[in-house]
Amino acid sequence: MQKYFRIIVNKYVNALSSGMNLMELGQHIKTARKEEGLTQDELGAKIGTSKEGISRIEKGKQNITFEMLGKIAAALNRRINDDLLIK
Repeated sequence: MQKYFRIIVNKYVNALSSGMNLMELGQHIKTARKEEGLTQDELGAKIGTSKEGISRIEKGKQNITFEMLGKIAAALNRRINDDLLIK
């Protein structure tokens, strides 16, 4: 688990340092959520947050932890790479 967490951290930091901002990250999450056919309520339930929390994340108005990004990726059947959240 620690190795996986370290990989997530490195990829997340690389993406943000290469110019990706929270709004772009939110768009990646929204696109992936819709591709999986989930509502904001359903995604929130899977990762232990509210619909409002998912909405704020998708709009780039909510800081996101590495742990939360990992939960989102897992809930959306995605893995995290330099482009974030790919199948």
